[in-house]
Formats: sequence, C-alpha cells, structure tokens
Amino acid sequence: MSKPLILILSAIVICAWVIWFAWPDAGGASDAHKNTNNEQTTPLNAPLPTPAPNKPSPELTTQLIAQVDEPALATLATQISDIADAFSQQSQFPLESQPVLHPEQVVVYEPFAETWTEFSLPSQAYGEIKLALATDEYQYFTGQDVEVLVQIAGVPSDADVDVSVEMVESDSANAAAIETIDVESNFSGQWEANETIPASTFEYGSLPEELQLNAYVTVDNEVFFSSSVFKYTQPSATVTGLDNPNPNNEYLDIPLNVDVHKSGYFYVSAVLYDQNNDTPLIQLQQEARLSSGSQEIVLKAHIQALKFKGNEGPYRLSNIRLKRGAEEGEQFDQAGNSEAKSYEVEGFGFDRYEDKTFFDPLAAERESFLRQLGSISGAN
Repeated sequence: MSKPLILILSAIVICAWVIWFAWPDAGGASDAHKNTNNEQTTPLNAPLPTPAPNKPSPELTTQLIAQVDEPALATLATQISDIADAFSQQSQFPLESQPVLHPEQVVVYEPFAETWTEFSLPSQAYGEIKLALATDEYQYFTGQDVEVLVQIAGVPSDADVDVSVEMVESDSANAAAIETIDVESNFSGQWEANETIPASTFEYGSLPEELQLNAYVTVDNEVFFSSSVFKYTQPSATVTGLDNPNPNNEYLDIPLNVDVHKSGYFYVSAVLYDQNNDTPLIQLQQEARLSSGSQEIVLKAHIQALKFKGNEGPYRLSNIRLKRGAEEGEQFDQAGNSEAKSYEVEGFGFDRYEDKTFFDPLAAERESFLRQLGSISGAN
C-alpha cells in the first residue's frame, strides 16, 4: 500500500475520535462553565441545539484499519496510545486547574521579544545587512509609553546612518503618518536606535486599536524598510488586587478584584508559582459574565493539583491574562489588564482541604474510546 494512502487512512481514524471528543454536544459543559458560589456564569451567544452525532462506527474503523499494513498500524497504535496517556494525565484534574508539567511551556515574553521582526536585506555597499524593529510590548493600554527599538547589523561604525520611524494605521495601505520621529542612532558593536513614544501621543483624535510602525533606515544613501504592529486600547477591565485566598472544600479559592469598564463575558487565566523558587506550578483559568463596576472572579486551584506538585505555598500569582469576549455585532475580543504583574498568595497545609479525587465521567468515556481505537489499530 502506498504511503499517501496509509496517511489518508490514518488521518480518517484520527479525525473520527477528534470529532467525537471535540463535538460540544458530545462532550457536555466543562466545569469552567458551571456556577460557583462567588460568580454567575451564563453562556455567551449560546447556539441553537444541534443533534449530537453518532459515535464513529467501530465497524467502519475496523474496515479502514484492515486496509493498512502492519508497520503503519503499529505506528498508529503507538500514536493513539500516547494521545490517550496524555489525555488521561490531563483529565485527572479540572480544566481550570492544570498542573504545569513542563516549565518551558509557560511563555513569558521579555521586553521587545513578542513583536521582534528581523530581516536580512541586500545592500549594494555591504552585501547584506540585518534590520530589526520591535516595540517593548504588543498590547498597550491607555497611559502607557511605547518603547521602540531599531537594530542594524552588518554596517560598519563609520557608515552614515539615519533612522526615521513613523506610526500609521495598520489596516490602511496609504494612510498618512500619525506621528513621525527622527531617532538618534549609536554604534556599540552594531547600530542601534531607541525612542519613546509618549502616552500623550495617543490622547488626541480617534485612533484604531491596531497601529503599525514603519522604520526607514538610510545607510550611506541606501534606504531600508521594516515594519511592526502593536495594539493601543482602553482596557475592558482591570484586575485591581486579591481578596484573601482561602481553602474551600477541595479548592484553594483565589478571588480577583476586577474593575469592569465594559460589561460582558470575561476570560481570565494566570499561573500559580512557588513564591520561594519561582517555579510555575498550576495553570489556572476561569470565566464569568460580569457587569460594569467592581466585581470578583475566583480562580480555583484543586487540591489534587497542589498535591501533585507537592507544594503547600506560599505562592505567587502571575502571568495574568484577562479579556472580554466579542459579542454579537463585535469583531474582536477586548483585552483587559492588571494593576500589578503579580500578587502574593498565602499557602495552607494540605490538611486544610477536603482530599477529593477529581473525576469527570465524560472524560473517562472519551479515554475509553481512545483506548478502544488504540487496541483496534494495534490488533493483528
């Protein structure tokens, strides 16, 4: 059997279980969508009920697999088994309280890293130069300055270098510059130019949420160009602090105080760290419909996740991400912010919690289906 056909048949089998697990009516509501004692959650633009599909037919699956040779079947069985193992590991804990298994998966951008663009450009005088452009963040909020960095590599220190940066609307090809800045450059191993666009620049007029920076670099009468985009908006809501964390049955409740500027359905995520050694422990997330004004949304760390990491605290809550989901007639989600980058969270002994094992019957059914697929594809 040809390799393309093997890949197609394998894809059909994988797609069968993906459809079964990903279909909303088959999976049911997650715990993250259920009410808590501290917040009211309601569906956002709930769709009309759709009949749930039938489970993928084992007979059809068997027929497809029978057409694939044994080496390909063995590979497929291993892949499905690995997927089932990963799913089993994840389903031991609530979706809103997942242990961090690999610290490198927690992405924390250093300044300028998120928006960094770098291009190698041909040069008549120097063969090739590298031009990089970035802002220190991608998402800015009202009142923040914007830091701009331009780097030029492959150009000697005695070259004549001029740098100009203009800010334009990102969705308009021929938009007039909102702001143009001549940036002073200096040489220290390579040419570099830094400039600050003050917050006052964004106070006048009606600017779009997404803006573009165009950098024009002239090197000995050769002109080079690069661009980068960023967002500058009003926050939809602001995390202003924490109420006292406390053990609540099998959860550590971490109440966030939120000043909601525009009512809507909000999603919040954060990472719970070990306060002493800065190790990421648990990825937390929650969602709720919040009205305007001072509100509260509660992140919940499950005792089994805390015990899995073997950490009773104290903790630090960081990597806080908040957004308001786009509603009917709105095109984009709207980001929120936090007054502080992190907050200290008190720790408690494990004996202060109810030691309940988390169990999701729907997840168990899905895992069973995965195991069945693996056993069929691995059969002789």
